[in-house]
Amino acid sequence: MAYQKLFGDLRRIFLSIPFPLTHHQSPSIVELMSQSQGAPSYAQRSLVLLLVFVGACAGDTTGSDAGLGADAGLGADAGLGADAGLGTDAGLGTDAGLGTDAGLGTDAGLGTDAGVLEAPTTVTLTSTYFHADGASTRGQSAWATASYPVTLPENARSTIFWGRFTQNACASPGYDLTVQHPLAISGMTVFRAFFPDCSGSYGPSVEADVYANGTPQHLLLAEVHPTGAFQTFGVSGQNATGANAFIHAIYTEFNPSWTPNVPNRLRPWGGASTDPALIRVALQAWQSVTRDLLEAPGSQQLQQVLRFLVINEACDPALSSTYCQIEFNLKTYNRGLGAYTSFTTGNVFNDSGQGGLIAVVGPIAAQGQSTSILGQSAWTSWANPTQLAPFQDQLFQVEISWSQFQNLLMSVSGGNPVPLFGSSWQDRQSWVLLRIGYGQENYNPSATASSLVEGLFEELTITAL
Repeated sequence: MAYQKLFGDLRRIFLSIPFPLTHHQSPSIVELMSQSQGAPSYAQRSLVLLLVFVGACAGDTTGSDAGLGADAGLGADAGLGADAGLGTDAGLGTDAGLGTDAGLGTDAGLGTDAGVLEAPTTVTLTSTYFHADGASTRGQSAWATASYPVTLPENARSTIFWGRFTQNACASPGYDLTVQHPLAISGMTVFRAFFPDCSGSYGPSVEADVYANGTPQHLLLAEVHPTGAFQTFGVSGQNATGANAFIHAIYTEFNPSWTPNVPNRLRPWGGASTDPALIRVALQAWQSVTRDLLEAPGSQQLQQVLRFLVINEACDPALSSTYCQIEFNLKTYNRGLGAYTSFTTGNVFNDSGQGGLIAVVGPIAAQGQSTSILGQSAWTSWANPTQLAPFQDQLFQVEISWSQFQNLLMSVSGGNPVPLFGSSWQDRQSWVLLRIGYGQENYNPSATASSLVEGLFEELTITAL
């Protein structure tokens, strides 16, 4: 059975992961941004969340308020930002929540309904294990042409397409749910596919639940071509501010409840160790890039990413210019104009499109090496580095120690984290996972040349060690 193979593979993979106890320093930051005008600048297991993407899922659900939010935006580089060399910000709206309970199966002694990111009953840090078995993993997706709230399901995986429709009937800024249409892909079984659709004009970008490479997977295709219905933001950018000009992006996210009255919030640095160098959060993702296309590689860029955000819940968002949050946007694939040539340096900036949210962006280095931000080691790779060409079924594993995180907070705040992250910024129990996910970005200023990136997402895990 597919499920037996899938979870057998997962157990094998997870039990074989070597969570190293040492980290390596890397060189000081090298500025990745282009200076030429008009050119884009590029820039012991304590708690586990495991999300497996299964095609034959339960029916869609809709909820309220998925919008996009200070913390949800496409982000920094989100294809979108300074680091992407793709502009200077990504702005996305006011709130992205995805909910608190998705009904995820029977594993780990959590009963029959574990929720995407929280268990139904109080459990200890050493016994919380989350996984998805296909029972409500998917919620309806949506498209948005500006920073508007989008009605999306709570309790589920949620996908948003960012860009614009060019035909007159849909040219005004707006948002709506995607629409299901038939899709056939060679070598894959497509269970269902959803496209950004306005008045019957749709595609070419799509998200779909598929069966590929012997397992259920989630497929994203960010495609731009001259006759496509859904395009990049164009020269005026998102919200007609110039932000994210010529960028089309797709982001999928899982969003837990993080408010203090919700039990079992995932604390990334809430592990049992007392050594700041050993206290760490590990992110693991199994991804593929099955196709890419750059008809004008000298002016186009493609990305696939792993993204997560944390928030200090003891901090007052109303008093913080970054809403007490910080975003990590890590590149698993990058190709084209301004693509990374060094995997040991990244960058950080205040994303004005997300209301000033601090976004930390960069590549993933080779196994055992770290990526630096502002001269500080920010994360360490224990698997594959950022890929520069299509690849199949590769593991990316990044760890961020408590020491690395604290040093990063000091660096991005100019040595004074309190106004941004509150007086409890040094309390690791105050930091909570706000959102985790993955996505793609397609920068294409050409009116005649096509570009696309197609990828598969099989598994996403976050572990507090």
